[in-house]
Amino acid sequence: MTAALAGKGWQATLESLYPDHPLVRYGDHPFPIWAIPATPDDQTDLEAALGTLNTSTQPSFDRYDVGFDADGRPSQRGYDPNGAAEFAQHMGQIRSRSRHNGPAYAFDRLRTDGARMVLDARPGTYFDSVATSEVLERELLDALAAHPDDRIPLAALPRRRWLHDRLARSGHDTTVITDGRFRAAALSVSAAMLMVRPDGGVDALLARRSVEVLTHPNLFHVAPSGLLAPPPGTPIPWRQGFSVRRTILQELAEELPGHEGIDLNIRYCGISVPLLTLRPEICLVILVRDPDALRRRTTFNWEYCGLHHLPLNSDLTPRDGAGIVHPTRLVPHAAAALHLATTVARSLL
Repeated sequence: MTAALAGKGWQATLESLYPDHPLVRYGDHPFPIWAIPATPDDQTDLEAALGTLNTSTQPSFDRYDVGFDADGRPSQRGYDPNGAAEFAQHMGQIRSRSRHNGPAYAFDRLRTDGARMVLDARPGTYFDSVATSEVLERELLDALAAHPDDRIPLAALPRRRWLHDRLARSGHDTTVITDGRFRAAALSVSAAMLMVRPDGGVDALLARRSVEVLTHPNLFHVAPSGLLAPPPGTPIPWRQGFSVRRTILQELAEELPGHEGIDLNIRYCGISVPLLTLRPEICLVILVRDPDALRRRTTFNWEYCGLHHLPLNSDLTPRDGAGIVHPTRLVPHAAAALHLATTVARSLL
């Protein structure tokens, strides 16, 4: 992954495939992700990015969906049959922490609702997302590995080409950016945590992902972050869990235990769509005015193996002496979250 993203080919490829979706620039580098800022009126509403939840079709947790739902009825979403082998492989490697097929909210549609953009969703599973969405990133980076400066044509990316072609045949005037059918891209939430130092400066908190996680091991990400997923229950409480606020507070408790009692100012910043995975994320900013309290109380769970304080300039651009703000070291979702957080944080500060 690192070698492929060190070249220029990924940018040329994504800009040719998705010319209407400009790449996010954070620091001195472009990142393989597109972002939509929140409107000023929506920034205090953490649920502003959520549209409708369609629970009419339930996923199967032990069978890859090639056109039928969990009860064997015909399904209108039917995924690429070539993903079935990967799904089966993950099912055969289930373990308690880093690999389990939990419920997740699958991206259905990105649409306009008045002045805002919202994400519609449906029930899905994590392994469906890995086999139909995360695979698109691996496919492109594998194609770039030998020639990282080359532009890769869609014809050389069979899984991505299948998705483009299947959507085109559906007869709907949509694109893979705005239409989540025929894949199960799990929606997620991330928060850029900005901490005001005693001298009045600001740091962004970055956490290094451990080698145990299934995606983007060893890269830096903002924390807390995680999948938008329902809480445990039988039947699965899909509607109860469809909440950005609930998700980020749960991730905060799990990933950064010990935050209780710290004054956290949380705002909604916008939506990002990584053009590698086509898996949208809802971005927040958390402003902490007492970083010493956070530092005293915070430990990380198994998903992270290190912490880095990224100092920001007075205009909240990164002062990156460690060279972390680069596509080979920073998860695209993190770059978008930090990019979107800048405008919102300026008004908070």
